[in-house]
Amino acid sequence: MSKEKHPEGQGEKLHPDLPIFANREARIFVYWDHEPRMEWQTDAYYQSQKKTLRPGTYLRLHENRWAAAEETFITPEMWDPCVNPDHRPSITDRELLFVGIDLGIKHDNAARIAIKWDEAGERLILVSHRI
Repeated sequence: MSKEKHPEGQGEKLHPDLPIFANREARIFVYWDHEPRMEWQTDAYYQSQKKTLRPGTYLRLHENRWAAAEETFITPEMWDPCVNPDHRPSITDRELLFVGIDLGIKHDNAARIAIKWDEAGERLILVSHRI
């Protein structure tokens, strides 16, 4: 982007009418537009996207606007139903348990895996997993 389009812009505008910019030093060419130009970019399409995306994500993806993270990624209301206070892993206090979580909160799967080292400390053992 150029300085007239964004305060941190480091590019130059290449065409008087089209939103085309270049940063020659970084070797970047950008077409930065805010107008829907494809036939599938209808009001109904954008309304459906507004219903499923966070506001900042919608602005970034569909209006090509600079957006800051305004919303919490995982709210307490989303987290609390996932917690089972009665669940305890089957390890002793002296063993280390490593847990990996991949969250899919919008039309996606989520997964959790727990692993630990074997007694010799040479191999990883699957303690539990869930998709």
